[in-house]
Amino acid sequence: MVPDIQAGGLRPLRLRDYQKQILADIEVHTNIVGLKARQIGWTTIAVANALHDVLFNEWRPWTFISRNEKAAQDMVGKAITAYYRLPGWMRRALPSLKAETQGSLVFSNGSRIVSEPATASSFRGDAVYGLLMDECAFMEYAEEIWGAAEAGVYGPRMLFSTANGMGNFFHDIWLDSQKEDSVWHGIFYPWNVVPSRDEQWYDLKKRGYRGREWLFYQEYPSTPEEAFAKSGRVAFQADLVSQVFEEIEPEARY
Repeated sequence: MVPDIQAGGLRPLRLRDYQKQILADIEVHTNIVGLKARQIGWTTIAVANALHDVLFNEWRPWTFISRNEKAAQDMVGKAITAYYRLPGWMRRALPSLKAETQGSLVFSNGSRIVSEPATASSFRGDAVYGLLMDECAFMEYAEEIWGAAEAGVYGPRMLFSTANGMGNFFHDIWLDSQKEDSVWHGIFYPWNVVPSRDEQWYDLKKRGYRGREWLFYQEYPSTPEEAFAKSGRVAFQADLVSQVFEEIEPEARY
């Protein structure tokens, strides 16, 4: 069960086609970088996948990292809601919940979920099975966190975010994922993957951002290029830069 903010209350989690594809990607790919529009349910699916993993496997610690403390608490809150809404017979058959805080769930099989805000010291000294960095493009210390985490994650590593302009850690990883020899699997889902969103919805939503179009394209992109080129208050839009763009090798590296 997941919260339904629009209708109020809880509803069963019924997977959309693109959400099923996300789960399929997690099964196959170790490193996933996900560029997305807002409010399409990626975080919910990623948290549900982690909860399933810790309940049905021993010694599977997961870490969620969010842009601030409230977002971190919200992340583990999704797992708490899902766990307590499982059927009673299933919870009795599964490992028991040994400890619960605003930032963690610890189970009797040695598995756990820990959710924490992004800081310069995040993930130092930890070793986990799975890592999820949510809204990675908006983390001040994203590169430092990834540097600390890279050697200590033995399963899926997922960086999800809406765009926040170009030149940051998340944008660099996305660009790398588009190369043939990349270790990253890049996936993008635009604003219209949600079945209820049509052109009329898009036009009405866009008018609400009049004068702040860069923010609209950040939240509801149609393509990856649009997401990065028109978000984050960039100085030059990518559709103009692309006309004169030429990739060259640096003369020297330091």
